[in-house]
Amino acid sequence: MVTRRIYCDYAASTPIASQVALAMSEFQATHGPGNASSLHQDGRAIREALDIAHDQVAGLLSCDFKDVLFTSGGTESDNLAVIGSLLSRRESGRNRIVIGASEHHAVIDAAMFAQRFLGADVQLVRVDECARIDLSHLASLVDDRTAVVSVQHANNEIGSVQPVRDVASIAHASGAWFHCDAVQTPITVPFTLADLGADLVTLSSHKIYGPGGIGALYSCVPIQPVHVGGAQERGLRAGSENVLGSVGFGVAAALQTMRLQSGCDAIQTVAALVAKLRTQLETHPNITINTPREDAISTMLHLSINGSSTEDTLMLLDRKGMSASGGAACASGAVEPSHVVKACGWSAERQAGALRLSFGIGTTADHIAYVADTVGAIAAKG
Repeated sequence: MVTRRIYCDYAASTPIASQVALAMSEFQATHGPGNASSLHQDGRAIREALDIAHDQVAGLLSCDFKDVLFTSGGTESDNLAVIGSLLSRRESGRNRIVIGASEHHAVIDAAMFAQRFLGADVQLVRVDECARIDLSHLASLVDDRTAVVSVQHANNEIGSVQPVRDVASIAHASGAWFHCDAVQTPITVPFTLADLGADLVTLSSHKIYGPGGIGALYSCVPIQPVHVGGAQERGLRAGSENVLGSVGFGVAAALQTMRLQSGCDAIQTVAALVAKLRTQLETHPNITINTPREDAISTMLHLSINGSSTEDTLMLLDRKGMSASGGAACASGAVEPSHVVKACGWSAERQAGALRLSFGIGTTADHIAYVADTVGAIAAKG
């Protein structure tokens, strides 16, 4: 019976940092059940905690406090960015939504919802075999009817980084807003808002060593709310706030800010280990490495095992004590190849054998050695 577990699914969700868990525990021990909208002392204490958390997340982005609103996670932030942009702009004749064909389902499904129920004109942009956007095709689709363009900072399955500054330029040239889902990259590909050039940016706490169920949307444009019924989050996201989650999210953001300011890039060591893993696996005749060498998340390795199905591989890895993924976490229960690998235009065999390995703070050389041996042995059997 396997007793060791090696976590290879950081792209789906990171562990909660010990400092974050401690901060959340201390908050629970020192704060009562007050509502942040109340004027009494307990309510004011909750409001102060929320303000600090907003400030910490804004600090990670180097933006104004007022431009960050908390949501229930990356999915809600993507929905609000896409649908909220359309609702804000369609009366002025901007009824088009342009998105990459390999975007996260939170963006694709939001756009399709807007198409079905709000009459939006949705256009999908072609991507190459690495899931990178076709800029020429993008430019042909964006015009003065476009409300918003949505393209990820880095693809959540393949790991390829998108040319987001070019995307922003194309969008802005026609007066469209640019939304960038940057859920995967605050830790793995640190950025500034200037790097993205985006009007709207999605973040998620559980991708940066914070708790689940809390995310954020940076917005410097006047989107319309999707949640209504209260004045929380400046009237853009009604409903009682997830205060405990916000506290944890804030501390996780502050930890990353401190890492960047101190020059302590904890991810570089992990990236070196993953590079070694790539070198070992790419020589195997039955393995195709899909993550590009350049301009990609350095802690992610997406590959295809020839002659093996994703489902079978994941089951074998699980029995060997490894937690991995076939692609997007939200679709991890699916047996069919993901929409991302289909959009990349790969062969049926390459799609069928897709596997995503992703690592982070806590991954060791011993872990990588075990992963290399285990995946190599599975590939050898075909």
